[in-house]
Amino acid sequence: MSKEYAEKWLWIMRKCPKPRYFWYSRSWRIPEIATVLEQMAALKCCRAWYSLDSETGIPEKIPPGVKLAYLQVSEDTPPEMIDLMFRVRRLRKQPRPRIGLTILPVCPNEVNKEITCGGCQRCFS
Repeated sequence: MSKEYAEKWLWIMRKCPKPRYFWYSRSWRIPEIATVLEQMAALKCCRAWYSLDSETGIPEKIPPGVKLAYLQVSEDTPPEMIDLMFRVRRLRKQPRPRIGLTILPVCPNEVNKEITCGGCQRCFS
């Protein structure tokens, strides 16, 4: 994603606020794009997710309106503050990860294939 691309989406979101927009992005690590993403996240019509994994680390600043999605690609321990976790296919058969006594919030479709994105809507709402 480039800054210009993000700015075009921000413009669209402002001009057409009726639809609900949602996005996942790792571009929060790029300062000039992060500024635009923060503006998107502040819009009522937008559901914003910063995408994290063991390589990206955790953002120093989590703007209002931004949730954290973690992609677990190995048997690493995800950060405590994540809002949703996705696991690569080979890890899905393993028990849900815990931090202390807390079971981390895994995407419901990974636990039960009968739950669809349209039925769950956790990412959109």
